[in-house]
Amino acid sequence: MADRNFQKKKRNDVRRKRRPVLIFTGEGKNNTEKQYFLSFQEQHGKYSIQFVNTGFDTDPRGMLKSMESAWKRYELSAKNGDKAYIVLDMDCNPRKVKLVKELEVL
Repeated sequence: MADRNFQKKKRNDVRRKRRPVLIFTGEGKNNTEKQYFLSFQEQHGKYSIQFVNTGFDTDPRGMLKSMESAWKRYELSAKNGDKAYIVLDMDCNPRKVKLVKELEVL
């Protein structure tokens, strides 16, 4: 039998660009916030939206740590247009406002 030299066909060489990822975390189970932000994905489709579950943690410092670990876990990059947001209520707690201002400096 004759040897056959098969060449790999060039298919799917062009990779499409992925959509930027937006990750959100909120206080508690954040079901309301989740529905609100998912509506943007349904309407516009420009972003892939992910949520970071922090359980019932409402401490901004703990929420920031959860967000940072999710950023690394998902291998996100600002160069790709990825963004992270923490959604929390600050209007009733002056201590929380002070803590958020301290974390902004970091």
